[in-house]
This record gives sequence, structure tokens and C-alpha cells, in this order.
Amino acid sequence: MVDTRFAVSVQIMTSLAYRYGGEELMSSEDFGHILQTNPTFIRKLITKLVQANLVESFRGKGGGIKLARAPREITLKEIYQAVMADKRLVATHEKPAFKHCPVSCSMGQILCDVVTGMERSTLSYLEKQRLSDLVSKIK
Repeated sequence: MVDTRFAVSVQIMTSLAYRYGGEELMSSEDFGHILQTNPTFIRKLITKLVQANLVESFRGKGGGIKLARAPREITLKEIYQAVMADKRLVATHEKPAFKHCPVSCSMGQILCDVVTGMERSTLSYLEKQRLSDLVSKIK
């Protein structure tokens, strides 16, 4: 199964920045309709974005969320880390090594190094991408 948490979170954040300049409130129901997904899934993502101080949440009638900072101050790395902190970019298997095979005995460390490098590259790229960059690409 493909994990869409990051992509959906980026769309939520971009919508807040684009549609309302980050100041007006949007609800999880609004996003559920726009993204054609369950508002409960949206609320789980919003909770993580609130915990990361990327959005502010307001309860009650007329409540919703808005950006906590200006779009130029929010990086995609922050969004990624907020919603994907519990998951590695690439999973490696957890099977024990076959002791009579040098490849099997070495693969755990080899793959760990590869995955670590991939994650560093990805996070470095995402750190250079700002929410305002995405908004500027909307036609």
C-alpha cells in the first residue's frame, strides 16, 4: 500500500497558503471534500501538523485551521517530518542473516547505509523547498 500522508499534507498546506493566504480558516470537512477522502484521515494529519506548529487549530462553530507561519517560512522538510516521523523512507527486512553467506551477513549494514543516504538526500532536497515555492507554481 502506498502511503499518501505526505502528499495529502502538502496539499492541505498548499491549499491553506493559496486559497486564503494562510489567514482564513478551513475545516477538515472542506479538505475531505477537496481531496475526496474521509475527514477523519484529514483530522489525523491535521493533529500532526498542529503538533509540529505548522498550523493552528480553532474549535467550535466556524472553527478550522490556518497556517501558523507565513508560507515562505515553512519547508517541505517540516511537513514531511511532522507526518512521516514514524516511518522510514525505505523499509529493510528484519530477517536474521544466514551465517554461512557473506552477502547475507553484510546486507543489513549495507542497506542501512543506503537508506540513510537516501533519507539525507531527500531531507536536504525538501529543506530547500518552501510552501511559497509550491504556491507560486499554481496556475
